[in-house]
Amino acid sequence: MSSIAIVGCTGLVGSQFLRLSLDAPAFAKITAVSRVPVAGPSGGKTASGTEFVNAVAGNDTAATFPAALPGKFDVLFSALATTRAAAGSFDKQYTLEHDLNLELARKAAEECGCKTYVLVSAQGADAGSRFAYPRMKGELEENVATLPFEKIIILQPGLLLGERDENRTLERWSQNIANGMVRVGLRSLADKFSVRAADVAKAGLQALKAPGPDRIVRLQNTDLIRLAAEYDAGK
Repeated sequence: MSSIAIVGCTGLVGSQFLRLSLDAPAFAKITAVSRVPVAGPSGGKTASGTEFVNAVAGNDTAATFPAALPGKFDVLFSALATTRAAAGSFDKQYTLEHDLNLELARKAAEECGCKTYVLVSAQGADAGSRFAYPRMKGELEENVATLPFEKIIILQPGLLLGERDENRTLERWSQNIANGMVRVGLRSLADKFSVRAADVAKAGLQALKAPGPDRIVRLQNTDLIRLAAEYDAGK
């Protein structure tokens, strides 16, 4: 069984991925790298024997997050992200979402023997976009593709559905619209632009089970929903 490091494990997708990983015997060891402590199994092991380590990196993420990665591991899962408002400016958001993610990936691939990288990106990621956010996501995808991973799995969800600790008014309105479309029988339309955070996490785990022959795999919104259903069916 492989070992995995998870960053961004307190966010909407990352927390779901960590929860599912702890519930299923998919890994021999799970290292959750976080700014603050996260809950884990008592005694540092799950009922199935998976070892759990929470490496608390503190607030100085640029300096401490890469250092908190374990010395050797097989898979890196990153859902590390923020918002412009939370970061204080787009430049600061770029520093975390692009620069820090890229440094974590670089260290994992070049120094930690990591072979597989799973990145939570975004629908519409495009390095050539005129808009700052999708351009940032696209640049990160292009840059991590140059690193010596054997497999790169990029998850490109649309609007994430789920409860956040922080208040995002525009996102909450969009979630209400998507949920309303499902209630009136327009799920197929809603599935084109929205997905439950838990389903993104399930899709990530399912993609690790059967990654396919291509070195780089990009999974869009409908792919994520399909893989989540496969994950549920295989439980």
